[in-house]
Amino acid sequence: MSALLEVARRLEALLAARLGAEPDEPGVVHPLLPGADEQALAAVRAAVGGSVGDLEVDRLDDTLEALAGAAGVGPAETHVLAAAVLVNLDDRIGRAVGLLHDDVSRTRPSAGLLCRLLEDVAPRAAVLEAAGPGGALEHRGLVEITGAYGDPDAPLASREVALHPRVVAALLRGGALEDPDPAWTGVLALEDAVGGVFGTTIGAGSSRAGSDDGEEGEDGEGDVLRRLLDASVDGRVVGLLRVGADVEQALDPARAFAHAEGLGVLRVDLAAAQARGAAGDALLRAVRRESILAAALPVWTRLPSREALADPEAQRRLAHLLLAAPAPLLVHAEHWWTPPADLPLVLVQQQAAAPGFHDRRALWAAPDGATPPA
Repeated sequence: MSALLEVARRLEALLAARLGAEPDEPGVVHPLLPGADEQALAAVRAAVGGSVGDLEVDRLDDTLEALAGAAGVGPAETHVLAAAVLVNLDDRIGRAVGLLHDDVSRTRPSAGLLCRLLEDVAPRAAVLEAAGPGGALEHRGLVEITGAYGDPDAPLASREVALHPRVVAALLRGGALEDPDPAWTGVLALEDAVGGVFGTTIGAGSSRAGSDDGEEGEDGEGDVLRRLLDASVDGRVVGLLRVGADVEQALDPARAFAHAEGLGVLRVDLAAAQARGAAGDALLRAVRRESILAAALPVWTRLPSREALADPEAQRRLAHLLLAAPAPLLVHAEHWWTPPADLPLVLVQQQAAAPGFHDRRALWAAPDGATPPA
């Protein structure tokens, strides 16, 4: 049974019991229920019947399953997402959730309610972890976990799951987004958007090296990222630092790897992020979320200058940021940099080749009025 349908059916059963309604029969009206409560029950039953307004549950569920696969989450997280999706699609379903909370203002599913909804799907501990702070969904930036009534110290069972609007946009679109979050304009930029599909999580053995297009072979540009990905084991992260003034040349391995994997490339401008004071957890969650929703490989550009990294604390902050970044890790800088030796981050450093003669001629001949020198 699909995650959305399973959650809707369980929601219907709990709500009918809460309201004292009879089992569903076509055309039956419940005159003893207040109008809004009856509408809430009718909306839930419509979802069980396969639609939320003019949205088909099966189509939404296919996209949700693909998204969960791209995010690398399990059944508990997928069903938590399903519950959060339903309340975003119809405010009457949000009212149904509020009725089960005995407070119609609480329209987002709480961890405690999710445990009741999903008792036949996953163990209580797994649901609480999925719907709690630090869980896989929050870690990937797909949801925000808020305390009931804004209480930061609310008990875990009363914490509420708020779906990020970008996730709703991807589900309604039916696949990968083709532009990064406007809230991160100047920091995140997407190139070679795939559109229409979600990528799969990257891991050892997932490579499609040697594809029919012939662009990726054993010694291809993207092959080094596969080897480094295989070397990132036992808590150690091994990445590639491409050094050179030309960022376009430096990102060639990322483009080759992404192309072979059917992914786009998500460029992360570290200097711009630091300028807006966002080079921390918020940036990481945005990068994880956007890389999933856009089916793109993140690459980190504009490493801080030598002067900025002369401060040992600045070096450690940067290293911790990269340690928590999605794999495989590719970083561009205009200078060489070695992370602190006591941290499990190893950067294989590689000089990015300068543009050759023909590349320079192409740059000079670009439509900007410039001409090659004699």
